[in-house]
Amino acid sequence: MLIQAYDLCVSKYVLSRMFAKTFHCNFSKYVNGVRLNYAVAALENTMDSITNICLDCGFESQRTFNRVFKDRYKITPREYRKRMEHNNRNGRLGVRR
Repeated sequence: MLIQAYDLCVSKYVLSRMFAKTFHCNFSKYVNGVRLNYAVAALENTMDSITNICLDCGFESQRTFNRVFKDRYKITPREYRKRMEHNNRNGRLGVRR
């Protein structure tokens, strides 16, 4: 965000406040939300390893990915995938979000 603030000739603090006011969340939460949406699509539509999905989504570590994922969905990525597979076998459409 520092580069964007520099490009706009404002401080990173001003840009951070403007972002939060516009999107009703801080920049980090917004980015993690986008990353999680991508991760869920990958968990549902690929058989890529959770580690690869985590790294493809831009998380620095699997530990951070698991924590952020569980905070949002109340289950781990592994549990999410297992539930998706179980629901698909039983004719259900997916996991409730």
